[in-house]
Amino acid sequence: MEKEIVFCTTASNHSKGTLVLFRKELDFEVKKVIVDNNGKFVIMRAEIQNSPFFLVNIYAPNESNDQVNFYNELTQTLDSFDIDPDCNVIIGGDFNITFDPDVDCSGGKPIIKESVKIVK
Repeated sequence: MEKEIVFCTTASNHSKGTLVLFRKELDFEVKKVIVDNNGKFVIMRAEIQNSPFFLVNIYAPNESNDQVNFYNELTQTLDSFDIDPDCNVIIGGDFNITFDPDVDCSGGKPIIKESVKIVK
C-alpha cells in the first residue's frame, strides 16, 4: 500500500533532483505547484491540517556563476506567488553555499560566494 504522495523533479542519476513527500494520511490540499524542468526546485502552496503553507525545496548548482543565475530566476518565480502574510513558510534543500566558514565548514579554504548576497 502506498504511504506517501510525491511531488518531484526529473533529474539524472548523478545529480539534481528535488522532491516533497506527504504521508497519505495527512490532511493536505495542494493549491499550486511549480516543478523546475531542470530538476532544481519544487515550489508549492498548500493547506496542511487547515493551515496555509508555502513549501520550497531547492538543489542549487555548485558553480558560483550558475548559482547567481539560479537564485535570480528562483527569486522571480517566488515573486509570482501571492503569499498570505499568515502563511507558514518552509524553505529547505541544498543551497550549495557557505554563510559562515567558521560554522558551516571544516578544513579546506571555503569561499564566500557572490550568491550568498542574493540568498540573504
